[in-house]
Amino acid sequence: MKLIKAILRPERSVEVKDKLQELGFHGITTWKINGYGEIKKVSKRVYRGHVYHERMENVERTILELVVSDEKADEVVDTIKITGRTDEGGDGRIYTSKLEDSVHIDSGSQHVGEIAKEGGEGDEGAEDV
Repeated sequence: MKLIKAILRPERSVEVKDKLQELGFHGITTWKINGYGEIKKVSKRVYRGHVYHERMENVERTILELVVSDEKADEVVDTIKITGRTDEGGDGRIYTSKLEDSVHIDSGSQHVGEIAKEGGEGDEGAEDV
């Protein structure tokens, strides 16, 4: 399994999420963040007739995070790259990392790598992986 985290422009995040859902990827977590990366945004402000250039330290972005199988990771990354791009620079970044396991809180079933184990209270009767 892979954990994919994409930091995107807020105006592109809805379209990226919709496209991923069209392709069958669900369980996407999103949240709004502020920060900055390599590109520092400079804003021009006018106050009482004087022009001021102010560097914006906090740029609004959205994080999308989802877990996919190893075989589907490249498809998800490509979809995010194509759909999230604006050609203006500062479009964001995509991180992928290996996810070793996950546990469903309600059922107790566990996913170790690509293998699902049924279980619950202590995982009695679950196969060893």
